[in-house]
Amino acid sequence: MEHRELSPTKTFARSGRILPLLLLLASGRALGAASLPLDTKNLVFENAENRVLLGDVPYFIMKGRLDCGFTAGAMLLGKLTGKTDNTFYPRVIYNAASAYGFSYLESSLWPKPAGILPGSWLASLYGLRYEQTVPGGQKSDKAWDDYLTRVWGYLKKGTPVYTCRGWPGARETGGKIFTSLAFRPFWWEGIDVEHRANNHFLVIVGLDKEKGHVFVNDPAWGWLGMGKYERIPLEDFRQLIEQLGPGFRYWTSAFLPGQTAAPDETRIQRGTRQRIDDRLRGIPEAYLEDSPGTLYGCKALAALRKDLEPDNFKRILRNKEEFHGMSPYESVTYMGLWLGQYSFLAQLTIEHMEATGRAAELVWLSELDVLYRKLSVHNSRLRALFSKDRSKALAACPPILTEMREVTLQIERHLENYPR
Repeated sequence: MEHRELSPTKTFARSGRILPLLLLLASGRALGAASLPLDTKNLVFENAENRVLLGDVPYFIMKGRLDCGFTAGAMLLGKLTGKTDNTFYPRVIYNAASAYGFSYLESSLWPKPAGILPGSWLASLYGLRYEQTVPGGQKSDKAWDDYLTRVWGYLKKGTPVYTCRGWPGARETGGKIFTSLAFRPFWWEGIDVEHRANNHFLVIVGLDKEKGHVFVNDPAWGWLGMGKYERIPLEDFRQLIEQLGPGFRYWTSAFLPGQTAAPDETRIQRGTRQRIDDRLRGIPEAYLEDSPGTLYGCKALAALRKDLEPDNFKRILRNKEEFHGMSPYESVTYMGLWLGQYSFLAQLTIEHMEATGRAAELVWLSELDVLYRKLSVHNSRLRALFSKDRSKALAACPPILTEMREVTLQIERHLENYPR
């Protein structure tokens, strides 16, 4: 067992899986009816011998397709900093500088936006400590008991726990995917089930050892008026935890009080601006990813532009199908998911700029969002082609690739013109 900073996309890149989407959440309703929404007005918050239920844990709703990791992390940070209003979630994305810069795995057609918050960085920014435990290993009673002991220890200290669970599945009909609530996450369609992620981030806010329940804040359910202080029987929760691969099975992280006084706002802003500058300059340490072949900043955009040249694009598609069993349609769909995540991160950071009245940066981010949206639109055109006849798609795609290369160049110039 070890404590270290984990890069989820790096873990899933090795296993052929990637990060969570809303589909995984909505279809994983705690094994059907086992997850019980509570009347939060009648909850008893206590730290007793066999039961802990933490109060004042903020609840933030997922706003995108891939942001359960961000949302859950913001809930933890909000509890430790006492910042519980809804403007804190966009602020955390800004403090993490997630919308600034670009990373890309060379020769992959795989842009690599952040999927979770950089816990160690944010802890240092806010004067906290950050612990992350990655047990690894196989499923066992001992591993589960160790997991619950770790969760209980954090809760007794008054800190909620960042963790990960699996999902039971979804119904697929005629190539279309539907969750248990008939929600259709179309962005997954075309990707084989074995290549989809199987993890969803949430926050453990309580544990009742006597009655055998865990209490969670699940960011996916806020739009339905649920998700806050949900109660799940431990036997069902264990099944969901043990569905995960070894990279996230029994995984936990938590923010803890620091040894010194919390920094003032001036220091927090200064640290954030430095991280933004480092990410725009492509300094690897300012990114969560560190896997071989990953490039950062303008170098990453240049590499993507090179890989979008028709001959390189077709070669990469062939290699991914031969060595990873991924069809061209799947590869193009994945590329679109990650490009869309860059747009989403810009939009979320814009919310913070609106709340703080920073007009110049709001305009810059809005223009960046438009450029990422252009890339996403062109990617959707590719996806439409590859959803049908592959040979015709390969013959018809070069003009679209040319337009995508031009947009990557525009993004590169835009990053260079950040209003410092």
